[in-house]
Amino acid sequence: MKDQQSILEKEASIHAFDLSIKRRKSSTKYDDPKRKEYGFLRAGSLFTGYQTPGESISNIKYPVAITLDRVDLTEGFLSGSLKIENLVPNIPTLTTYFEGEIIGPQYSFHTNKWHADYAVDLIHWNKFPPFYEFLDKFVEHDKSSYGELFIENPLQGDYVFMRLKEKFVLPYKANPFLNGASYDGFYYACMHLETGSLSAFYYYPCSKKFQNLKVQPVREKFKAQSYDFQ
Repeated sequence: MKDQQSILEKEASIHAFDLSIKRRKSSTKYDDPKRKEYGFLRAGSLFTGYQTPGESISNIKYPVAITLDRVDLTEGFLSGSLKIENLVPNIPTLTTYFEGEIIGPQYSFHTNKWHADYAVDLIHWNKFPPFYEFLDKFVEHDKSSYGELFIENPLQGDYVFMRLKEKFVLPYKANPFLNGASYDGFYYACMHLETGSLSAFYYYPCSKKFQNLKVQPVREKFKAQSYDFQ
């Protein structure tokens, strides 16, 4: 594991400088520090795409739809529903409610929960090329007394990093038997702010590695859903 971490760190460092040069600085993102939503990161946004069951199984794709119901960049929070088809044999369409942490001043790149330690974080964040510019600081923070690595403004670059955690199956209080599936883990996610394209990798120790979710925004307006938690 240590050798793999070292290789990842060296390879990503090579790309970090070049990426920082290409990185677009958009001053309009800084106009309102209390901005709650931005671009496709807003309540009502719908994304569609697919999820593959693992790194070595790319020919199988499960249709996916994600709807955002609440986004608050000042709190680093978002929530919504994730609908996936054909994943579970006894349930043609499975819908879950999820909540997300936006990497910024409230939530750091270090997960420190959900069975994810530094090594797991490093391997999964490193799946996203935009993370390369943060790699050196991520490693430095872990190996020193600096603490966790936060981002002062989540809109400071072209990409936003998130963790998405499924909470329960919808409708609420539904408890179906999920043969061969689990929502005990979470997704490491990265969204391109301009296009709204989102890529995510699922992590849970007992699940297949690097299940990849990729979605694109549907360029129409949709009303956010509401849930009855009674």
